[in-house]
Amino acid sequence: MSPDLNTDERNRALDTEMLKSGDEIAGIELRSITAGDLALLIENGVGIVVGRTDSIAFDVGAILYSQSRPRETVRRVAGRAKGAFRDMVYDFLDMYEPDVFQEATPKIVELVERMNSARTAIRGEASGSGGESDPKAGGQAG
Repeated sequence: MSPDLNTDERNRALDTEMLKSGDEIAGIELRSITAGDLALLIENGVGIVVGRTDSIAFDVGAILYSQSRPRETVRRVAGRAKGAFRDMVYDFLDMYEPDVFQEATPKIVELVERMNSARTAIRGEASGSGGESDPKAGGQAG
């Protein structure tokens, strides 16, 4: 970890980038996303939060479902048998017309990009390098 990393400052940056309570996407009011919510989403195969977009319809639905329902309910469902969270997301999505995705998808993608950028941006350091990024990064060695 970088010795000049101010965790309080980083946490404030994360807080400002996280979705705040009362925000609305596609007419669905969402609560704030916590680190626990992110862990639950990752554990349940919501790839968009780690940069995968191979299942965008499910991912958008999972974020809408998990952030619009009481946290305790979502965690109880996620703790059931394997696949229970996925089934609940599909049941949730069945309540909406397909055009919800047209409105929600770009907003969810933007939200996730902002969150990921806030989680990984550390004052000019390359991810995993522990030091200043090399201007040759991405170029040929030598």
